[in-house]
Amino acid sequence: MCKELHEDGEPHLHVLLQLEGRYQLTNPRFFDLVSPNKSAHFHCNIQAASSSSDVKSYIEKGGEYIDWGEFQIDGRSAKGGQQSINAVYADALNASSKHDALQIIKEKDPKSFIFQFHNINANLDKIFCPPPKPYVNPFNPSSFNKKSDMQEWVNINVKDSAARPNRPISIIIEGPSRIGKTHWKEFIGAQKDWQSNCKYGKPVQIKGGIPTIVLCNLGVGSSFYDYLNKEDHGALKAWTTQNATFIFLDETPLYTTTEVSTEPEANSQSIQDQTMEN
Repeated sequence: MCKELHEDGEPHLHVLLQLEGRYQLTNPRFFDLVSPNKSAHFHCNIQAASSSSDVKSYIEKGGEYIDWGEFQIDGRSAKGGQQSINAVYADALNASSKHDALQIIKEKDPKSFIFQFHNINANLDKIFCPPPKPYVNPFNPSSFNKKSDMQEWVNINVKDSAARPNRPISIIIEGPSRIGKTHWKEFIGAQKDWQSNCKYGKPVQIKGGIPTIVLCNLGVGSSFYDYLNKEDHGALKAWTTQNATFIFLDETPLYTTTEVSTEPEANSQSIQDQTMEN
């Protein structure tokens, strides 16, 4: 329901009433309104809507309306034609959110909504994609136990694109689990989230010139250094040693904080011990 003004400024109401099915009505005064202040009756101009969706669009055009209940989508439209379809998707593009855009398409182009939902949904994800959130470092810099060789690599290679070397050197860090390697990576830049490309998806162009950080554990099957030392990996090893700095860590934590404590491993060991005892 909405309020609209005549040319002389007098208001009148537009109301769309949807019923579950066809209603047989014989009383022409059934929808008359009675004034609460005087004994005056108002006879409404009641018509069967040829398209509920068109009437709903007209009511909502001014932005000031109230509704109640769930709208039942009506695929009929008195407008018709390609111009109407273009208007539907123009309204969807002008919507304030993906949810509102989907609702517009669902109501005004239900056929496409059903048969092309996967494409529509994917396209609206891109159109209404929120801007990336600025990176906020979750760690206190004073809690980092600085390693001179790691700090030296950061000072040279982790800079703005204008100050960064044209051919930066990557870094490969090997060490025990739970000492803070991943936290250190997050500490020096916004690398906590990333996007991967599906096998059959469109290729994604990534800006070059950014050094790579490789983290791995020690031991067979985990150590990248051990992998390079295999007999048939000589060429890869020669290239890697020229383009990356190797850092080997002991069990000393990189952070003086409980966030990288080894309690989960200890708890896991105690659970295993209890299982064996049972």
